[in-house]
Amino acid sequence: MGAQLDWSWRNVTTTSTFTSIVQNCSYTTGRPSAIDQWNPGQLSITITNTSDQAAGFTINDKIRMRLEHDAFDNTYYHTFYVQEVSFNDQPGNQNGSTATIICTDVLGRLGRTNVFTKNMPQARTITQLTTAFTSNLPSGATMPATYTGTSTASVNASYTGTVANRLNLNMVTEQGIVWQNQTQILLIGRDDIASLATSTISLGPESPYYTYTNIKRIALGTDFLNTCTVSTEVTAAVNSTDATSVSTYGTYGGTLSTVDYTLTQATGSASWQVFSRSDPTSIVFSIDMTSANSSNCADVIKRLWKASPELFCFVFYRKPGSATLIQYLCQFQGFSMYVTPALTTFTFSLAPASFTGVFTLNSNVFGVLDQNILSFSW
Repeated sequence: MGAQLDWSWRNVTTTSTFTSIVQNCSYTTGRPSAIDQWNPGQLSITITNTSDQAAGFTINDKIRMRLEHDAFDNTYYHTFYVQEVSFNDQPGNQNGSTATIICTDVLGRLGRTNVFTKNMPQARTITQLTTAFTSNLPSGATMPATYTGTSTASVNASYTGTVANRLNLNMVTEQGIVWQNQTQILLIGRDDIASLATSTISLGPESPYYTYTNIKRIALGTDFLNTCTVSTEVTAAVNSTDATSVSTYGTYGGTLSTVDYTLTQATGSASWQVFSRSDPTSIVFSIDMTSANSSNCADVIKRLWKASPELFCFVFYRKPGSATLIQYLCQFQGFSMYVTPALTTFTFSLAPASFTGVFTLNSNVFGVLDQNILSFSW
């Protein structure tokens, strides 16, 4: 299956590859916007079920979707967990019967994982998560302790709730990155963003860029705010306002719940939200690509699905009526795809890099000084 991209699907739990019975597949991961919480991803696979093939799937089976585009086919994949099987039984000879295998990712499983009176000592945001919740991960999943986080999360001596809820609170506080692929949920601190892999993906309207079929530039959306209230577990609520933006555009507010441990840190969180989002001309992108150009699409997926993902790219576009290319450095927020035997279509959600990371000099992602001009690694 997959004339343009060579996909495979395997039930890791039963060691059964079922690519030959897949009719279509939809996949989502990440979030649509830099201001949203990180949502569970979903993998929905419709299979032929004319002889009860769906009996081979049960809850918590590990399903691996893999890109087999070169010899290193064990490198580029994402693992999900079966949550539901939906049957579409046809009458008569039942030759048209199908079943849909509905799966969720690690974050989705953590959204269904409750903990009770969990002791969470004060610590860096990511360290607190990896220390408290590694034992609560589903079978075979990992939460690498590669990064510690920059902000400090407040103590909670008796946390009760879902693991995913606390993860989102900590990572909103950190303003870092959450990314899922292979069997991992990777938590990246904001000061670690600059040390990520060099940006080498360039998406544009024509060659030599990786060509897209459609680009949406979205301004005046939910990412725009010029006042912000941060509520924490241990301090009074903190407000921040960009008075110039409010005077020009009116009030556009937002509220964030965080686990900032001091009033000073909470004030910094509120100020950063307003500083980075108070210009309504700032835009985010939704970019469509198809497997008609399979090598480009495969290369993007490889970079997003490898163990140390490349989460930044350059976006090039032209405004209507202009021949000038405009360039943005962006971070992948998430993406979706729909696979049929004939075609794979992708939609990538991207936001300017400044939304999720402080501008850092002398870094692979944000630029290098002493190059006569401020230069970027390509």
